[in-house]
Amino acid sequence: MKKNFRLMAMAVAAMAAVTFSACNADDDFFAEPLHDEAAPDTRANVESEWVTVTFDDVSSNQLAGPTSYGANLYNGYTGSNPTRFTTYTDRAARLFNIVYGLNEDGYGGTYNYWNGGIAVSNWNIRSNVDGHSGDWWYSYQNQCSVYNTASVDNANENAGHSGSNFGVVYGYTDTYSGFIACAQMSLANNAERKFDRMYVCNSSYAYGVIVNGNSFTQGSLPSKNGWFKLVVRGYKTGATAPVATDEIYLADYRNESNVCLTEWTLFDLTNIKKQAVNRIEFDFVGSDSGAYGLNTPAYVCIDDVRISRN
Repeated sequence: MKKNFRLMAMAVAAMAAVTFSACNADDDFFAEPLHDEAAPDTRANVESEWVTVTFDDVSSNQLAGPTSYGANLYNGYTGSNPTRFTTYTDRAARLFNIVYGLNEDGYGGTYNYWNGGIAVSNWNIRSNVDGHSGDWWYSYQNQCSVYNTASVDNANENAGHSGSNFGVVYGYTDTYSGFIACAQMSLANNAERKFDRMYVCNSSYAYGVIVNGNSFTQGSLPSKNGWFKLVVRGYKTGATAPVATDEIYLADYRNESNVCLTEWTLFDLTNIKKQAVNRIEFDFVGSDSGAYGLNTPAYVCIDDVRISRN
């Protein structure tokens, strides 16, 4: 599924003017506020032991736009704000050297979302709007939307777990080609801290393909008793092998289960938080995989990532 998204993304975004060879998979291609309360703090939450990345103090010109496709996430964007988002500048990142953003694409130091990364968004579109029809709302053209049924469809306010902003994680390890485009969140200056927990929710794109299928899948996951999960790995400074891994099912229809995340759900990093690490890496695995890799869109939305201060 990765090859297909890269092709479509480059065709649309680079109208964005970048030409690339697609990989051979069909790809179409961020702790709970530290106190549970009715109206949690929407800024980066800093307390004596923990800092929480809420994404809500990222500047507005760094949000995915100008539509829910996120054309400004691609190097060829020529709009009013062609920021490259190599790293984001929310308060937690500034104070604690937390680094996240888009992956370099290997084409002369440019950064493009088709090569994986974390984008900050507040889009919340879960159905066809503005004259769109067919599968538009669950296609790459709506890739920056969260499928959060606790918020109002097509109203971006309060789309995140706390506040309106959230991170959209995209990219995975293509076992067919060996291509790795995993998103990550790391600490600068070789620092190591404990990554404790976060909230996750399916993106609209992933949710729609999970329940409906598309031309690149082997049908819907419910019809195939399939599953799709997020894998997070923790790494020590300079290490190439993870020291701990945690997983959460974003969809699971095995053994008469009927699980597909449509609200923000706590993801406790049970294993990773046992020790300090330098970075965490996001990956995806699913039952709908074929000769060319994963067919389910490799996206998840994250919010309120809690990290130890020391």
